[in-house]
Formats: sequence, structure tokens, C-alpha cells
Amino acid sequence: MAAWFVMLILLTTIMLTAAAQISQPEWGASFLIISSSITNLVIITFVILMLTRFRPNLQEGKEYAEWLKDQNAYSEGIITTNLHSKQINVIQEKLESLKSESEDLEIVERIEDSLLLDVSISPINGANELVDILDQSGIRASVYQDEYELNESVSFRDHQAIWLGDKINPALALKVIKIAVKHWPHLKYIHLSTDSGGPEEIDWQIYLGGSTQSAVKRYKLKPWSNDEILSIEAQSIHDLHQKIKAKYP
Repeated sequence: MAAWFVMLILLTTIMLTAAAQISQPEWGASFLIISSSITNLVIITFVILMLTRFRPNLQEGKEYAEWLKDQNAYSEGIITTNLHSKQINVIQEKLESLKSESEDLEIVERIEDSLLLDVSISPINGANELVDILDQSGIRASVYQDEYELNESVSFRDHQAIWLGDKINPALALKVIKIAVKHWPHLKYIHLSTDSGGPEEIDWQIYLGGSTQSAVKRYKLKPWSNDEILSIEAQSIHDLHQKIKAKYP
């Protein structure tokens, strides 16, 4: 923005100086004065946008990454070992090969789920307890960026969303969601990763406690009641997705 202001001063100075000295054509001075005014308005408008709508984009890398995660637009990486996308693809290819060769497809699918599923929890009050509950149910979970202290002063009303990876087995996804809702009854919104435009890694992730603002204003989701969520049943991924999209606009 500093560069923009320098550019604004230079352009305005050049155009007004030229307008004061130019005599031919007769409309030249007026044209430069009008252009100077328009340039001022355009640059000031962009600066205002940068300081309001795009203010989060001006944060330092770490703070911006945290903001993106909360908006369902960023993923730290899949699995606690931080595997890269290429490595994940290799794992998936090997698992697909095992599926075609194995006589017990269910076992391979369970292995796939356990390897690729990543449950992250918003660092708010009760997050560590939810991690323990999920762990006791055989589901690996972690508090997002748990090296920092939990922000217990944050209102639950600001973190009512669930971001659901669209490749996760429906039985496993519903198991996580229902456990989370029983512990955190404030959770009301569910959104699929395939509709968020995020990186491929989030297709295997569940994020509990996402931004309510993103759910309501960005995705315009309708809220679920606790009873509605707890009663969801699905036999296939397509079936689950169709039921979740019933609360889409």
C-alpha cells in the first residue's frame, strides 16, 4: 500500500504539472485534471478495500494461515506426520491396488480410513476433552495448533460449523460428527470440502468448530438441530452428501 501511495503522489504530480504547462490541444489540460481525479478515486477505493474486505490477507504468514483454516480455505497438511499431497497420492494408489487384489475389501477400507482421516478441533473451551472422547472411540484427533494455549474466552457462537471432507467413509464421518455434537451441542452447520474450493488434502479432513460467519455469510447454510444431526443415516458417500446438501441454500 505504501507503494500505491507513492505511485498516487507521483502520478498526480506529473499530471497536474503537465496540465499547468500544456497549451495545445485546448482540451489537454482538462483531460489531465480529470484523469488525475479519477486516478485518485480508483487508488483510494482499492486502498479502502485492502483495509476492509481484504484486511486478513495483509496479516503475517502464521496469522493468515490460522485465519484461512478457520474459514475452511486452508489445511495444515494431512495426517499428523504432515505428508505431502504427492505422498498421499502414492498411498492412495497402493490402497487401490490392494482393494483390487484383496479378498477382504472391508479391511483395506478400514486401513485407508485410519491412514488418511485427519480430525482437527478448533482451540476453544472443551477441545481437549473432545480429543480424549474421540481417542477413546478409536479416532485420532488433535486440537488445531495445540502448541498454543486454548482461547477459552472465544464464544461458541463464533465456532458452530463442521467442515467435512468429501472422501471420508460415511459411517466414520457420522461417527465423528455425532460424537462431536453430543460434546459440543452448539455445532449447527455442516459443509463439504468439495464445495469450498480448498486444497485436495481437506477431502480427508474433518474440522470441528469452524467459523460461524463463514457458514452463514459465505456459504449461506441453514442450521441443523442436534436431533436432526444425530438422526442422520447414510449407506454411501453420495447419500450422505445429498442429505448434507439439504441444508444448502
